[in-house]
Amino acid sequence: MESTRIADENRSFATILKIMNGADEPILEFLASRRDTRRHEVSDFTLQTLLPYADMAEKQFSGLYAGVRTGMAPFLNERLMRATSRSSFDIRNLKSERVSLYLDFRREQMASLGPLFNVLITQMMNFMSESMPRPGEHQVLVLLDEFQNLGKLENVTDMATVLGGHGVPMWFFVQSLKSVDEIYRKESRETLINAARVQIFFGAQETDDLRYVSDQIGETSEPQKDVTRTQASLFDTYYTRSVHSKQVRRPLMRPDEIRTMDK
Repeated sequence: MESTRIADENRSFATILKIMNGADEPILEFLASRRDTRRHEVSDFTLQTLLPYADMAEKQFSGLYAGVRTGMAPFLNERLMRATSRSSFDIRNLKSERVSLYLDFRREQMASLGPLFNVLITQMMNFMSESMPRPGEHQVLVLLDEFQNLGKLENVTDMATVLGGHGVPMWFFVQSLKSVDEIYRKESRETLINAARVQIFFGAQETDDLRYVSDQIGETSEPQKDVTRTQASLFDTYYTRSVHSKQVRRPLMRPDEIRTMDK
């Protein structure tokens, strides 16, 4: 896509798929040509990335190529290719202009639009993490609602810790901690939470969530008295009474107390 032979209006998924499918020339010939006659069309980084594939044995390359085609399969959609043939916004403008960008799709569209959403969010996070806010640039707030339904976003747990320091706070809205664990596993979810400056729970009902909130709130101490009455002998009519006071640690709020809080 760096090549000057490709017009700006043609830098799209459709062109990528056309190259991958060998519409104009076999993919191996396309890669090999970057070493020779068309070397000047790409950067050194791209060249060093692509050339090792051109030198692979045919069987090894075929297996790798099949995996790439499988990964690109969700984009083999006429409507999607038409929608991505041009862009009505520029990610770079988010920092410099008053722009609000909404990406909305229904849950049943996740299979078809999820990969595209993943690419857009990943590109946005990569761009936002490149530099600190410059003079004249403002913060960009990223809201990801129903985060657990968006599929696995690449590097989101790492980027969340970086972007906050680059003037790009991220807010994640989830149904439960368990739903995040199913996508990112517990370790990544903990990384995400540890990077958060604020954690807000509304109407938590899941047992694990209630226990987590209880643990995070911490403990308190409350006085407890133990009273002992002792009869000297079976025939005595009086008792000796001893009182022992102590401080007992308990959760500031137990999970059941959190569950029954007034709304």
